[in-house]
Amino acid sequence: MSVPRPSHFPQVDPSEGKTVTAVLDDFLLPKPGEGAGACLIMLHGASLGKRFDLPEGETFLGREEEAGIRIDEKGVSRRHLRFLREGSDVAVQDLGSHNGTFVNTSRVSSSELKDGDLLLVGNTILKFTSGANVEGRYHEEIYRMATVDGMTQAANKAFFLERLSEEIGRSLRYRRDLSLILFDFDHFKGVNDTRGHEAGDEVLRRSAFLILKSLRREDLLGRLGGEEFGIFLPETALAPAKALAGKLRRLVGKERFRTGGSPFGVTISLGVAHLEPRDDEVRKLLQKADEALYRAKRAGRDCVRA
Repeated sequence: MSVPRPSHFPQVDPSEGKTVTAVLDDFLLPKPGEGAGACLIMLHGASLGKRFDLPEGETFLGREEEAGIRIDEKGVSRRHLRFLREGSDVAVQDLGSHNGTFVNTSRVSSSELKDGDLLLVGNTILKFTSGANVEGRYHEEIYRMATVDGMTQAANKAFFLERLSEEIGRSLRYRRDLSLILFDFDHFKGVNDTRGHEAGDEVLRRSAFLILKSLRREDLLGRLGGEEFGIFLPETALAPAKALAGKLRRLVGKERFRTGGSPFGVTISLGVAHLEPRDDEVRKLLQKADEALYRAKRAGRDCVRA
């Protein structure tokens, strides 16, 4: 390839699914036979769900009218980056952009792309898809958009509550443990007000990424709105759920974010609830966890309560 790959390029297990199903309109769907081999799918941004095929050779991305992939938002430079495709190999090279190019949350100057990599440009997230069955993969991705929040890769609210209802029924039926964690970011409005919404978005994005890596396959992280998230934990009693909540509090608390000026940190408050026989509806278990979260706020924030 013309663009060298960094020797320590991070390997990230790509998250699945995104948001919204309205992208099934005909004008967003690819024509048969187009772009076989490599494409980008917009997971978060103004053209949610849109597919950008990557032809052989050079393709530029930026705000300028002539860009092969035009993204007209303030966080994107006029000529932000370029893609170089040679057969099945695709590389990305940042062109000295002001806000940088990120692959799987890590800033890069140049890198080869692997199937499933997430590309962050300004506040837009694109997923790189390659291989012989790009057409099928594209339609799978559109289907997943109904279940996951595009910015954070957590489950969206509707899907999270649907799955939580199913888990409550299963746990009560078979007398199994189930715990729920609710958390939000302390003084999050201050981050947006003092450092800008791009910094706030980066806090949510990076924190969700760190938390997702710390959960089991059967656990589910969901974005319930704004900066509020939930995690349900099947087969988990109250004590280990509290222990996990404490681990996540420390994990987020030690992270440093660099968007919007000098590095800064954030804290989260968490409420934990355990399913009891009387909690036979989603709203009842949510209310218990929400009351615990409120106690954490009243206790000074940056703590766990159950």
